[in-house]
Amino acid sequence: MKKILIIDDEELNRKLVRESIEGPEFVVIEAEDGSDGIYLAKKEMPDLILLDLAMPDVDGIETCKRLKEVEKTRDIPIIMLSAINEKKLIDIALKQGAADYFVKPIKQAELLSTINKWAGK
Repeated sequence: MKKILIIDDEELNRKLVRESIEGPEFVVIEAEDGSDGIYLAKKEMPDLILLDLAMPDVDGIETCKRLKEVEKTRDIPIIMLSAINEKKLIDIALKQGAADYFVKPIKQAELLSTINKWAGK
């Protein structure tokens, strides 16, 4: 069973993603901000992180950067999720270490395919 960490400040977004992926293959843990997400990533060592871009306090880009700077969490794949579809932001997210970038609303089949691709690495 693969462990997936969802980091998103919007409870509804976390719920929608969790309901899309939770099942016998995946156990889902959640964080409501970047700081809590970094803490949980270090503690739980998930197989994959689904990370919202736009969050107060520590945004997704900074959260990704911090996770990639820590040896313990450096190799955990991160998929950025955002309603913002701007090439500049996508490039920044990928440069900071994100493995992939999805624009909301997310298609369940595409997300599951990508999760299966990255969570197995």
